[in-house]
Amino acid sequence: MNKDNQIFENIIIYLGIYFLCSLLIAGILIVFIGNIDFNIMTLLSSILTIVCLFLLFKNRNISLYRYCSFKKMKFSELILLIFMGLIFNMVLEIMNITLKLYKYFPDYYKYQDFYNKIGNYKVNFLTVFLSVVIIAPIVEEIIFRGLIFNELRKELSIYTAIIIQSAIFAIIHGSLYQGFYAFLLGIFLSVMYYLTESIWAPIIIHISSNLIGLLGGLFDNIIHNMNKIESTFYFFLGCILLIITIKFFYSQRKKCYM
Repeated sequence: MNKDNQIFENIIIYLGIYFLCSLLIAGILIVFIGNIDFNIMTLLSSILTIVCLFLLFKNRNISLYRYCSFKKMKFSELILLIFMGLIFNMVLEIMNITLKLYKYFPDYYKYQDFYNKIGNYKVNFLTVFLSVVIIAPIVEEIIFRGLIFNELRKELSIYTAIIIQSAIFAIIHGSLYQGFYAFLLGIFLSVMYYLTESIWAPIIIHISSNLIGLLGGLFDNIIHNMNKIESTFYFFLGCILLIITIKFFYSQRKKCYM
């Protein structure tokens, strides 16, 4: 089989497993419960997806763990990665509100309503936390950075592979608002994966980014109430802090592996 066709086929298989597991769990929930709880569906479908991928790679006599490169990282590195995720999400949120980008995303208010329900305890916070903050980032990083990005980089330049997998990552989120964030986040995550050669880097950044996204959604009024000078100041401060953190992180890794 042509190598390009093999890469395309593998990507279709990975995405197929991802979507089929979600559809299967959604169907089971409808039959046995009568409705679909998105967070429970995410939890169960994510677990099923990992099991299916593990079996797929076992059948290929390949270690999924090694293929995705679950290389150990120092505790200090993990702290810096958490910090990166927090800053990155806050910078995007400040940019969104300051430039009023949300006006171009009709579904923005749907997510604000979701955050309000969490704040009013109308949604189980533990379930949301486990599904959105912990499980989803792990599974998404394995699929999009560990598998799809690695497939694309076999034949494409790193830059092209980063853009294409980020675009796929954005599209599967199914909405303009989430897609916008997912595309930018996908670029950042794949760059960090490439630089560190460890899937733990994008996983930790993704988890911390989703966490601040979840908690930040509860406190969006703070950003909305900032005047333009304040929001612009915090935007550039966030960008500077992010650049400094990435540079410090990379310099520390170079020292460790020299």
